[in-house]
Amino acid sequence: MNNTPEEQNQPDQAPTSVGGVTPKARAADRFEIFEQVALEHLQAEANSTKPAEFLPLPVRLTAVAAAGIALLGLLWSVLARVPIQVNGTAAIVPTGGLESLNAATSGILRYQVSGFSPNTLPGEQQQRNKLLSQFWLENATAATTRVNDADRLTELVKAALVTPPGQTLLLSTPVAPFRINDSKTKYVALSYREGTILAYLENDQADQELNAAMLGVLPAERLQRQQRNEKIQRAKTLGKLDASQQKQTKFLKSEIQQRRELYKRYFELWKRGDLPGITLLDEQSRINTLEGQLLSANSTQITSKINQDDQIEQSKQAQVASIDSLNKLENQLITYLNNTAIFAPVGGLYILTRNFLNGSLVKQGDELITFTRTPPALPSLVPVFLDATAAQQVSEG
Repeated sequence: MNNTPEEQNQPDQAPTSVGGVTPKARAADRFEIFEQVALEHLQAEANSTKPAEFLPLPVRLTAVAAAGIALLGLLWSVLARVPIQVNGTAAIVPTGGLESLNAATSGILRYQVSGFSPNTLPGEQQQRNKLLSQFWLENATAATTRVNDADRLTELVKAALVTPPGQTLLLSTPVAPFRINDSKTKYVALSYREGTILAYLENDQADQELNAAMLGVLPAERLQRQQRNEKIQRAKTLGKLDASQQKQTKFLKSEIQQRRELYKRYFELWKRGDLPGITLLDEQSRINTLEGQLLSANSTQITSKINQDDQIEQSKQAQVASIDSLNKLENQLITYLNNTAIFAPVGGLYILTRNFLNGSLVKQGDELITFTRTPPALPSLVPVFLDATAAQQVSEG
């Protein structure tokens, strides 16, 4: 083998051997192996027309499958969305706005309406509710000066003091679910007219205050009413006496008039000498006596008239005191109902939600019922409020 000039100029180096075999020997062995394989392929001439293959078939199939899977994953990530659950808050407010009925005092809640469930109140309680509802509409909401009499107020107070039974208020209807985008679906609204007693708040302290007012007012009112009746009766008696005295006065005036005419005739006869003077004096004495009787009758009549007017005035004062006592009791009853009874407001209402169950203990100021004054309708579009993370997972519509 001929060496190149560079190789000739280099100094001789001692070859390094591993296990007694030099690197040149190992390289010669590998070259002989490749040369042997190439000679075998050349002699066989079996693969001279086939293209050169760099990877085996299983490896190529695996590579193609991996590329297909990667392509499908890319397309799915671009076009498809992950079906996840997104929680949001929807706000549906009726066009007429929302209002609420709050507890004016603390107590046990007793519903008097059942909503869409059957009414289970006893007939006696329904009659009491009707009586109190009519009273509330006539007195608590209307500007009136009329005061109920003692018998009617007693009936009303006793009806209010009866411990009311309650029942379940059901606001859902046993119908198929509504579809919001279905314009033909009608919403079944739960409405009550004004003055309807929706619920009571059972409060022992309020009951005791109303009962004490009734026990304090009614006996005094009965006494005042009795005094008024006595005054009126005395005034009637004096009125009859006055009528009798008027007749007597009229009779005396007529008698005096006749006696005076007779006296004039006697006087003419006495002047002619046809009548003695004693007769003329007797007639004058009779006239004086009749005039004294007329004066006494007039005085008695005036006194009777004054007494009659006084009795009438006292009866009016007793009537005013009686009305004042009844008015206090009536105001106490109105205050009691405003605190312990839940009435449908003027104009009626449509109940949307109830926040407590029948028999629940509620506190003063608790919101019992949410309502609207206009008929609620299903919205065609429901706004949903999402946070930033949830909003990235959904699209509009």
